[in-house]
Amino acid sequence: MSQKITLNILLFFFGLAGFLPAADETEEQFQKAMLEGAQCARTGPLPRALARFKTAIDLKPRSAEAHYRLALTYNDRMMYDSAEKEAQKAITLDEDHAGAWLVLGSALFYQDMEEAAIEALNKAFRLEPENAHIPYMLARCYYFLGAREKLKAAELNQNASNLSADESRQVAIRTRNLEEKAQTFLRKSRTFIVQALKLDRNYVEARFMEGCIFLELDLPDAARYSFMLALLADPNNPEIHFRIGICYQLSSKPIEAERSFQEVLRLDHDHVEAHLRLGDYFTKYVPNEKMAAYHYGRFLQLAPEDHSARKRLAREEQDDS
Repeated sequence: MSQKITLNILLFFFGLAGFLPAADETEEQFQKAMLEGAQCARTGPLPRALARFKTAIDLKPRSAEAHYRLALTYNDRMMYDSAEKEAQKAITLDEDHAGAWLVLGSALFYQDMEEAAIEALNKAFRLEPENAHIPYMLARCYYFLGAREKLKAAELNQNASNLSADESRQVAIRTRNLEEKAQTFLRKSRTFIVQALKLDRNYVEARFMEGCIFLELDLPDAARYSFMLALLADPNNPEIHFRIGICYQLSSKPIEAERSFQEVLRLDHDHVEAHLRLGDYFTKYVPNEKMAAYHYGRFLQLAPEDHSARKRLAREEQDDS
């Protein structure tokens, strides 16, 4: 009997010894795949990063971190549907993984599912309240919800001609409701962008978003101040110069606006909207038929499906006749 027990004990330890090297080897391979994936995610190539994180998942299917890293890489490659699925897997394995909730929110946002994105991002923010990128993403979600409601209101007004008095009243009510909803979303966006900038005052993208929010709130001077602060950190960004030009336009400062749009084109010769705005400038403020035709022409070359410049040129020709 004692010999049988001794034999069983020996068999157990020999069996365990047989398993331990395999387990250690698997963990070593897993860590190697994760490290190589992280390196490729930082410096490229991203397809290699995807392959290494998939290998890590094959080795340890229940690793929330591996699924999260794969989701993050999919998100960086703009493969948002795949990013969403992998982030969900990570959350299933670890519901307190803040990074996975953030990636899920980001992936949903880029698929135009702002409400679902907000829910995911709020969970991420509760888990990681010091991460400035989370309130920044929340601000973006609410910003686009607000901008969309403003656009709906503008389109409703645009299509409100030739209506009866009762129909006009109904349109006015619907428009007002849409505008109020837009303002609520935009104020919420502003609240989150303030939080992001409190956490990181040098967050250029957040400062730029702050300017965009002020523009939607019809506060061009406040917007220009935010864009100017962003410009201090990123002076060669044509999009910041373009938004500053819009602010000057809305503040009835066409000369300053023209300088900003010219700076945009110095940095980006093919900036479509800058050409359109300069075409307008040389039509309305400093009449110069040759310059207006040049900028409208460049706009039409760069955006042949957009008829804005064509309509402006036709209108100018009618005025001349």
